[in-house]
Amino acid sequence: MAQRRSIFALLVLLLLVAFVVPVSGQDNVSGEVNFFFLDDRPESRDNWAAIVAGFNETFPNVTVNLIGGPATEGWDGYAQAAARSIAGGQPLDVIYVAVEGVATLVDLGVLTPLNEYIARDQAEVDELLNDVDPALIEPFIIDGSQYLLPHSWNSMLMYYNTARFAEAGLEPPADDWTWDDFLVAAQALTEDTDGDGQPNRYGYDIGGGPFGLEPWFASNGGSFMSGDWCNAQLNSPEVVGAFEFLSSLVYEHGVSPTPGSTANLFEQFQNGDISMFGAGRWMVGIFMGMDFSDYDIAYWPGNPSSGTVVGVDGYAMFSTTQNPDATWEFIKYLTSESVQQTLVGADDAPASNVPARRSVAEALLNFPPDHAERFYGSLSFGHGANMLPSPKNASDVYGALGRASTNIFSGEVSVEDALNAAQSEITSSSCG
Repeated sequence: MAQRRSIFALLVLLLLVAFVVPVSGQDNVSGEVNFFFLDDRPESRDNWAAIVAGFNETFPNVTVNLIGGPATEGWDGYAQAAARSIAGGQPLDVIYVAVEGVATLVDLGVLTPLNEYIARDQAEVDELLNDVDPALIEPFIIDGSQYLLPHSWNSMLMYYNTARFAEAGLEPPADDWTWDDFLVAAQALTEDTDGDGQPNRYGYDIGGGPFGLEPWFASNGGSFMSGDWCNAQLNSPEVVGAFEFLSSLVYEHGVSPTPGSTANLFEQFQNGDISMFGAGRWMVGIFMGMDFSDYDIAYWPGNPSSGTVVGVDGYAMFSTTQNPDATWEFIKYLTSESVQQTLVGADDAPASNVPARRSVAEALLNFPPDHAERFYGSLSFGHGANMLPSPKNASDVYGALGRASTNIFSGEVSVEDALNAAQSEITSSSCG
């Protein structure tokens, strides 16, 4: 009898414990989360689905719905597409977006600050933020509110063909090389091998767009926007000087083809017809796919000190979310070490971005090129890196800059006239 009473008492105790002890946080979080992502590649949806599957191992009661956004209108157009979806009645909870779209989303009032959630899980979030360079967090803080947690980024470095440098008798670029050093190398690498009076092998390809031009402005001590991104300064002395140098590469020195005229940059770089160009880490995957290894990266040449540009992306919560707790858990998971490790890639599938976490980015040293440490190092070397200016009127500023660039490289408009005309197109402050 006493034994039965003891067993009965134990059963009662177990029942009481079952009712008193709360269920785990993972079991408490449930429902649906609509994730808006950039649908820019055939494999994008599958890649995100694999990440969601990992999230569901910890949060099995949360259903994450993948909603692809357009990749044809740039990050600003993508951000506006998300806002239109919300206005049209599509419930959205979280977005993956680059810095170029952040000011637009904040200005449209569709994001919610993460300060309250960060404070709630301060120690957990600090584990992330303490592992990330502050430069990759600053653009996500607007008027004291933090709207995103960082995921990945890219900066512009100078890719150079090591075989062509050796063939031309050139030493690899020094960390502190200057515009003059760059020009000497570009001249040595430019050749007219068929004797028609025009080079068919060029030292450098200029490229274009804000991300391709800003390193030249940065290495000249400037930018095409003020430091607070309020005012365009397309005709500043630093921008004018950089464009004059770039124009001279085409029309005076003949070491670069006219921007936009290169038929296939990657193949021409591989065969040595182009010896230098600017890009981020995304080129590593392309070259590994080509089984091409005769290349390395250098810091941007300086005038006199190096500088470059960086673009960062991350995750934000929509203010219209109906499931903030599950959305916040998903955002934390997306910025976790395990997810950021997928950015590093594998030998047969290297990823294209640099992980925001410095500790994870150390694994990039296991991949080409030889000086992969310069990816993260570019944030602090020389002048450091200008965050790609991304005001709420980014599309207007980028458009004016692009038209000025086209006019300059047409050879028919002076640098000053083209940039003065571009500046006159921007009639108001983006902060007004």
